Amino acid sequence: MLGTNRPAVDRAITELVREGWLISIKGKGTFVADRTVTSTAPVATFGVVWLPPRVQPTSDTPITSRDNIYWGPLHRGISYAASELGVRLLFRQCPSEILQEFVREAKADGLIVLAPHVDDEQVLRDLWQRRLPFVATSSSFEDDRLPCVDTDNFAGVQQVLEHLWNLGHRQIAIFNLALQSTDLLRRWEAFQKWMGERRLPFDLRWAMLSSSYR
Repeated sequence: MLGTNRPAVDRAITELVREGWLISIKGKGTFVADRTVTSTAPVATFGVVWLPPRVQPTSDTPITSRDNIYWGPLHRGISYAASELGVRLLFRQCPSEILQEFVREAKADGLIVLAPHVDDEQVLRDLWQRRLPFVATSSSFEDDRLPCVDTDNFAGVQQVLEHLWNLGHRQIAIFNLALQSTDLLRRWEAFQKWMGERRLPFDLRWAMLSSSYR
């Protein structure tokens, strides 16, 4: 009726869910929230934060755009889970030096830190030492005290290499890009370890790597 497209409507609905005007329940649908109903149960508030990159990406599209092939499903998954649990979400790009202030002012019960980079490890250590409850997504660090949710990138790359080895390939290249991401760093480490263990020749021209997303 208004001449808009599906992605624009999806974004509008997502914002209304975040503000509490709508309730989205996976497998059932999206409904208008009854804001007149009061509940004696406390409502938890989680901050969903991403730390600003130290090097700005060249693209004009924010890396955390909900249309992004990675960030979009991640945002939607968090929103669906929160709606089912009755949790309030606050999405923010938040510099590390004001994280504690954000938690205090927003009265957040915890933080979901989206895909922190290798050089953000100290930020997460500070949160852990201050006993601020948080979980980091898409990351893994040497300090195993830090609560992170991640795929096993190291084992995944080794399985890929074993598959190529069994097919008879010996000259193997890697396209991996930004090593500032812990995911991509673990893949590169697995690649080097596997190639070294089998004493396979490796030409640096066969590696597409970068220290950042720039």
